[in-house]
Amino acid sequence: IKLINKEYFFPIKSSFYLYIMSPSIMFILIMMIWMIYPFNTNLLMFNYSMLYFLCLMSLGVYGLILAGWSSNSSFSMIGSIRSIAQSISYEVVFSMIIMIILNNINSMNMFNLMNFNKFINLSMIYFPLMMIMII
Repeated sequence: IKLINKEYFFPIKSSFYLYIMSPSIMFILIMMIWMIYPFNTNLLMFNYSMLYFLCLMSLGVYGLILAGWSSNSSFSMIGSIRSIAQSISYEVVFSMIIMIILNNINSMNMFNLMNFNKFINLSMIYFPLMMIMII
């Protein structure tokens, strides 16, 4: 509540509505990712939940583009381009690692991945993949 009541800070030459909309787009995407998390009382359970997860992770780039572009500053645009390049390069490796794991359990459902991990510890089997993702 205290954070909402603080003064609004935005650059002078920026597009106000686009500048305010970019963090809200990112927040909405993050909340949509939490919809598929396998809780006990999850209302949204479908067979391709990991594909949905990967698609939402790739949509986060548009919030970064909008944040850099709406401020009308060359430095923030360069910064957003750098963060976009970093997130896209990370996303390729992350998607490949997720697809390898999903191929071995023969399902794209996040709940099946959780159940599979109960019986077989995936962290020991896929230790080299975890090291690639960490590095």
